[in-house]
Amino acid sequence: MSLFSLAPSVQILGSDGSPLPACAYSSSSGLARLEPSLSNMMMLGMSLDWSYETPTASATKMTPSGYVPAVYNAWLDITPDTFNGTGFDINLFNWFGSEVGRVGGILELSLNPQTSNVSYITPSMMEAFAAKCQNINQQYGVPIYLRYGHEMNGDWYPWGNAPTLYKASFRQFAGIIRQYTNMTAMVWAPNIGITYPFVGGGARESPSKGGLDFDVLDTNGDGVINNYDDPYTPFYPGDDVVDWVGISLYYYPTCHNDCAVPSGEFLAQLTGVNNTEEPSANQSAWLAVHNFYEMFSVNRGKPMMLPETGSPFIAAWANLTGAVSATVIKEGWYSQVFSSNSLSQLTKFKFAVQFEEVKALALDGL
Repeated sequence: MSLFSLAPSVQILGSDGSPLPACAYSSSSGLARLEPSLSNMMMLGMSLDWSYETPTASATKMTPSGYVPAVYNAWLDITPDTFNGTGFDINLFNWFGSEVGRVGGILELSLNPQTSNVSYITPSMMEAFAAKCQNINQQYGVPIYLRYGHEMNGDWYPWGNAPTLYKASFRQFAGIIRQYTNMTAMVWAPNIGITYPFVGGGARESPSKGGLDFDVLDTNGDGVINNYDDPYTPFYPGDDVVDWVGISLYYYPTCHNDCAVPSGEFLAQLTGVNNTEEPSANQSAWLAVHNFYEMFSVNRGKPMMLPETGSPFIAAWANLTGAVSATVIKEGWYSQVFSSNSLSQLTKFKFAVQFEEVKALALDGL
């Protein structure tokens, strides 16, 4: 039985308590769960630092611009043997849902399985979480994009570089979510793989030859895991359980300065075409496994989001010769992401979420 057929049509209730049928999911629509029927437009999202800012504050601040976010990201851990066995803070999750409900938004929930063995995220933990998703969907009228175990192709999270365990856990979670609600969509979201395989993250490096999952990650079978291997597909749980695909995609300056965003940078990273990391030899083989949009949105028909994106301004570099302002950097990036060019070339690209936090970065030790 397909997992798509398991989910009930959980209704979202209006302010008068009556159901809103337009919110129900239909597999015959040709759209994925929570995929908006948009043409020549995209949604805007914000990943807030919830320690000092809420969706209400963000929306109020942005209202004069005419662009109010539709999606708000929040972070939540799910950890074995915590919170009386459920693994997550149900009150914090409820707060995220209620706050997003105040502005009529959609919650992107980045759920981090804090374990090196995601099989320890048990079905009972998943069921408790799914029940709360259903509650938030209905009580607050808040749909949820559930981004489970993001950036799993990296080495900086404990769940990273373990595709067999990850795919099994994702599939199990998707099946349980769909037993409770159709208003929570499963999001599969690796890190941009242009510089894959990643090293130095410190949590879990790529497996050595002969190690667990080595053969899975050595996608071209040449006996090494290198930049010619597919950074995405080994971690992909399957079309039947993935509603949306996403990619963590940023502009990080490589000039060791606050330099302007190069023309075409966004598409070069997303597709690999004209990217500075593109090798001089076997270019077609490299591009075949680095064009994320073509691989998953064109070939598999999945709607795509940027669940976190941005272009950092490094204050310590502000006075260097040739440095440009934060405004120039950020406008340079977003004029590419939210552009007529992106809309025309990337018709399955539906929204991008600005990473709106102050964060320490490992750029020249900063």
